[in-house]
Amino acid sequence: MGKKTLCRYLAAMLHCESENAPCGTCSTCIKTESGNHPDIIFVEADEKNPLNAERARALVADMYVKPFLAQRKIYIIPNGEQLSPAAQNTLLKAFEEPPPYVTIFLTTTNRDALLKTVLSRGIILSMHGCPASELESYICETYPKRIADAHFLALSAGGSIGTAKRLAEDEEYLAMRDALFALMPRLTGPKSGIYSIVKFFEEHKASLPVLLSFFSSWMRDTMYVHLESEPSLINSDFKSGIADFAFSVSPKSALCCHEAALALAAKIGKGSNFTLWITDFLSEAWRYCHGTDCRH
Repeated sequence: MGKKTLCRYLAAMLHCESENAPCGTCSTCIKTESGNHPDIIFVEADEKNPLNAERARALVADMYVKPFLAQRKIYIIPNGEQLSPAAQNTLLKAFEEPPPYVTIFLTTTNRDALLKTVLSRGIILSMHGCPASELESYICETYPKRIADAHFLALSAGGSIGTAKRLAEDEEYLAMRDALFALMPRLTGPKSGIYSIVKFFEEHKASLPVLLSFFSSWMRDTMYVHLESEPSLINSDFKSGIADFAFSVSPKSALCCHEAALALAAKIGKGSNFTLWITDFLSEAWRYCHGTDCRH
């Protein structure tokens, strides 16, 4: 949805030497655009180098070192939903009383994953997504090889053109969807069948949010098969398999499974045993698919 782009723009505006900031032509703007400004710090994190409490403490300490070139230091922390509660609490001091020359941007796709104390210390800017029809056109024009998948990719991008680009360029993304969807019918068979799905989730642990979005979209399409004579499916290329699945699963059960996936997605980053999470989640989904324990 352009969160990082907006952060970069505001950072350039704050540092720009021109009255019409950001001008894009001054030496400061050029450094910002090239990613070489020493006082704009992107705090990147991944599975191998997470932003844990230890890194958070080092980051807070760095904030008390004055800017090198500009009058202000700007920290951009993307993917705030991946921060553990310990890391968030460590950063809380900086959020409450940062040095006067520090500005902090924290982006997230899941506001509920942030502690209420963190949310209360900042100004919240909500971003609005790009319409799916525009994203689909963009994918077709920019990635001709993805025309057949453009509809699904556009809907999966959730309004984010950056996500649409990443998905269109990711060779493994659609392959992972194909592999998960091949396992989904096991939810309607013997309970032992769910353990192959658990294993698949464990093998793709780093992609849990993506897997949950696939799972949710399958269940959403299952509901639509029941409720509409000509259903508008997200996964239209799997129409036959979803129709077969819907023959064994009621719309109420599909809705319960869909909501269970959303509930698990909200827990991501809050710390727990991954295998226990997934086993409980899929066991619950299996019970729903067999018509038991449904909340509705």
